[in-house]
This record gives sequence, C-alpha cells and structure tokens, in this order.
Amino acid sequence: MNRRGDILLVVGLLLALLGIAVIAAGSNAAGGGQDQLQGSSLSPAPGGALALYRWLDEAGYPVRRVTGADRWADALRETDLLFVLNPQSNFTAAQLAALDRWLDAGGVLVVAVEGTGGAGNPITDHLGAGLSPLFPAVTGSFTPREPLWTAPPVRQVAVQAGWQLDLHDPAAPVLLGAGASPLLVTQARGAGRVALLSNAYPFTNAGLPAADNRWLAWNLVTGALGRRIAFDELHHGSGGADLRTLVTGQPWGWALIYAAGVAVLGLLLTGRRLGPPVPVPTEGGRRGAVDYVAALAGLFGRAGRTDWVADQYRAELRHALAAPYGLAADAPAADLAAAFAAAHHRPVDAAALTLLLTDLDHAATPSPRGRPVVGAVALLRLVRRAAALRADWTRGDG
Repeated sequence: MNRRGDILLVVGLLLALLGIAVIAAGSNAAGGGQDQLQGSSLSPAPGGALALYRWLDEAGYPVRRVTGADRWADALRETDLLFVLNPQSNFTAAQLAALDRWLDAGGVLVVAVEGTGGAGNPITDHLGAGLSPLFPAVTGSFTPREPLWTAPPVRQVAVQAGWQLDLHDPAAPVLLGAGASPLLVTQARGAGRVALLSNAYPFTNAGLPAADNRWLAWNLVTGALGRRIAFDELHHGSGGADLRTLVTGQPWGWALIYAAGVAVLGLLLTGRRLGPPVPVPTEGGRRGAVDYVAALAGLFGRAGRTDWVADQYRAELRHALAAPYGLAADAPAADLAAAFAAAHHRPVDAAALTLLLTDLDHAATPSPRGRPVVGAVALLRLVRRAAALRADWTRGDG
C-alpha cells in the first residue's frame, strides 16, 4: 500500500474509534450516567441536589462532600448531619457499622431512596423500612401529620412519589404520607436521629423551591447539634479515583488509548518522522569570550537585572581600589575612598569617589519588590563616571 493509502487507513481507524467513544459516552449519559446524577450534590440537573448544597453553603454552614471509601468512618466523625439522597450503590457492612456508631454518638442522618436505586439497598432494611411501588404515583403537596418542624413552620411538602415505605415497625410515627402510604418517618437511633423518605424530590434542584420543601431541609439541618453538613457522593460513584482509574474505567478512556496506539503504529508503519529533521551541526572554531559576554549581557538586559550588573561592577571596582594597598574592599564607601586617596601616589578626589561608590551600592541593591532601582541608562552613566575617575588616577602611569 502506498503512503497515501496508509494515511487514509490510520485516519479511518481514528474516526471509527472516535465514533465508538461518542456512542459509548452517549449511552452512558442516557442510562447509568444519568442515574448516578439523581440526588448528587454535584449535579445541576433537575434531579440533582446542587441547589441544596449551595443554599446551605451560602447560609454559612460548613458543607462538604464525602467521597473516598477509605475515609468513610473518618468523614462521619467530622460530620453532624449527613444527606444520603438516592444512593446508586449498596452500603457495605463496614459502612453500615460506621453509620451505627456515628448515630449512637448523636449524628443526624437524612436518607431518601426511591426506584431501583433504593430497592434492595441494605441501608433501607438496616434503618427499619423497605420500599414498594406506589400505585398510582402521587404528585402534589401534603401536610405533615405532626407539627414537628416549626422554625420556620413546614405547612406543605411537595412530592413526586412513585414509592412508599414498608415499615418494619407498624407503630413507627409517620410524619408525611399520601393517604395510607407512608412517605417520611423519623426515629431516634442511639443519641442521634434518622429521617427516612421514599422520595428525594423535596431536596432536588427541581423540588427545593416548591411548597415548604426548603424549610423542611432547614429544620432538619438546625436539628443537628454541631451543624456540620455533608453530602454522600461515595454512593454516587465519586470514589476519589485517580486519573488512570478514571480513564481505564470508562469506554471513552479506552477508545482514546486505542486511538493513540493506532496513531503511533500508523506513524511507524508509514515511516513518517515525529518532527522536522534536525540538521547535523558543522564543526567550527570555538566561540570567544566576547560571544559569551554578549550572550550574558543580552540575557540580563532582557530580564532587566541592572542590579546584578551593578553589583558585579561594584565588586570589581572595590577590588581594584583595595587590592594594591591591602585595604578592605567591603569597607563603607567613605572609609574606602579616604583610605585609597591617602595611599594612592596621585591626587584623588575623595568626595567624588565616595559619591560614586555610594551610587553603585544603591544601584546594586534591588527594591523590596525585587525590581532594580536604576535603569540601564542610569547604570551606563555610573560606569562612565567610574571610567573617568579611574582615567584621572592612572593618567601618566606606565
């Protein structure tokens, strides 16, 4: 096959893999992906709970999300009220045991489960209730059977319920129901309390503004002792996985991996270079010191580091003044100038030398913001002044 045919083959394979990734991502979003979002505080969709999360956060409550399974017990110890809204994966025995210990210590748990996400989930049976379909499904506002929530008062709770609670204890107090169908119960659990709902609608983005649903959530929050709030995202699939796990755990991730492999293989088969050819350097003479000085000066010039250049020139000048007579090169400007004028065999303007050394000290010191205090033009004038003074000292020597 010629090169053009090879390229067309690689492009075709890449397009095919891209199509597979798009189809897989679309089916995931239309199916299980959307299920994962129901009740998630990360989701802005109607069935998500992002509005509740932001509302409580803006009200000043410490709000966060629980993700990694390895930190479940630690996260509970840092939480006073936990929202578990439509969990999409089962609770393990260890997680349920940690919940029991947390409730015994005074935690408040709000659990809303419905549909196939709640049916068969161990947390419902563990809390004393099951779920069964409600025929027909109900949509509307219902009055709580007991005036339990009064700050502010909850007069009506809007629901869209297709499931009802099957209570293990018939004497359990039903606080909200549609006729004889229990929709919400609360019960003490150790020193804590559990609120169990067969309908997450009151806490969703779509349901929170309806009737007094927001005040229902508000009363539940204010009933917690420390009022540190958390939303369970671990059972919505947020397991704190790294990037490798995220990519290799999704169809689109494998499609991208295969596409990259096909692209590299295609380049190898077609003999194409991965970049432009690099010319072989020709042998030449060594560059002189002038080239190095010019390159270094260009770097410092572009960086605006006149303070570094001034410091190098100051050090060289002080050494030239001090070394022949055994003077201290780091002495104060006035002392070094006076000592040099006394030791030098020709007359020296000590005042002019003191001023020059002082100006160089100033130019070599960067400002508090790290910027030079003199510009390139001012530094050039200093160097010319120094050259003129040095010419006067050495005129006629040698």
